[in-house]
Amino acid sequence: MNRQTGQRIVIGISGGIAAYKTVNVIRELQKRGYRDIETILTANGTRFVTPVTVGAITGKLPYTDTFEPGRALSHISLVQPCGILAVVPATADILAKFAGGIADDFLSTAYLACTGPVLVAPSMNSEMYRHPATERNIARLKKDGVHVLEPDAGYLACGSEGPGRMPDAETVADMIEFVLHRKTGGPLSGMRVIIASGGTAEPIDPVRTITNRSSGKMGKELATAFALAGADVEIVAGTGTACYPAYCRQTKVQTASEMKDAVLKKASAADIIVMAAAVADYTPETVFHEKKKKDGNLLNLRLKPTTDILKTLGTRFEGEKILVGFAAETSNVEESAKKKLTEKKADLIVGNIVGVPDSGFEADTIRAVLVAKDQSTVPYEKISKEELAFHIVEKISAIAGRNK
Repeated sequence: MNRQTGQRIVIGISGGIAAYKTVNVIRELQKRGYRDIETILTANGTRFVTPVTVGAITGKLPYTDTFEPGRALSHISLVQPCGILAVVPATADILAKFAGGIADDFLSTAYLACTGPVLVAPSMNSEMYRHPATERNIARLKKDGVHVLEPDAGYLACGSEGPGRMPDAETVADMIEFVLHRKTGGPLSGMRVIIASGGTAEPIDPVRTITNRSSGKMGKELATAFALAGADVEIVAGTGTACYPAYCRQTKVQTASEMKDAVLKKASAADIIVMAAAVADYTPETVFHEKKKKDGNLLNLRLKPTTDILKTLGTRFEGEKILVGFAAETSNVEESAKKKLTEKKADLIVGNIVGVPDSGFEADTIRAVLVAKDQSTVPYEKISKEELAFHIVEKISAIAGRNK
């Protein structure tokens, strides 16, 4: 279920001003471990980004001419097989060619020959994007099974504002990975997953909050793993620095109360709920409406307990939904995780060490133990959060498979 970065990614670059952004997309994919990246430049694409630039970034000469000496039939061998053909950006012209089956250059012939999935990222002037012909062509491509990454709205190169901007490199790379790796037909295919992630910030006054160091990294990796396993994922995201996958819906919250309300509101429609968030255990009893001035005296705060979201879920949905919780501890991790599993009526608890450099908040690695409902344990002395996420998803897949 883990990501395999050895598959060939073919990037098509057509002639739009957003072509310069494609270089950053390639770099982002390389940072994620992908090395077998080939590129196709249309004739107009070479006017925006040169073959020298693209070749320097990928280490491979881009394909530009169907009849290039020494590369006979390359439009077939390049994409048979390939992991994905991603056209970034996709102009109105190339969309029309794809939709109409026109094959008059390297990219359009490669599209017709491609046996792998295809993703297009339309980018153009707003009126061109809204034109009935373009809308018709995009609808045709979707019907043909092409994945379409909708453009962002904003300020465009022509000076107007509206839809037509190519999304940022991270978003495009997210969608390429999603199309490349998403699994269908497994136990989690089509299941609805809610993941609470990040921390919470409890207000003291309009300026100050009580919060924690949660970055949301574990929640991000879980969202990726569940989505690639075929699940429909929504993230309830609190505070933190994590950038969540573009293919997951997201609801932003700040306080423990807001997180509780958001999770409980969505819980009824979910099949799996993962409480990976570091929710505050206490919140100020009284919130000052104006900034509390520093006057040299002690400031005493009375704190009241927040609602235990996982326990509430366990009480309401035990046996109906798969519930996963986290136990962040500085000691006695396994013992605490087992106790929490029983008290919260969860199906799986992930006990993890915090407060050390290589585990817990803000770290990319984690020391953890998985405790299942039968009290069986699987310890991980030190593992990346990405790897742990896939192990958790495998565990949940097994539970989901038994429940079906």
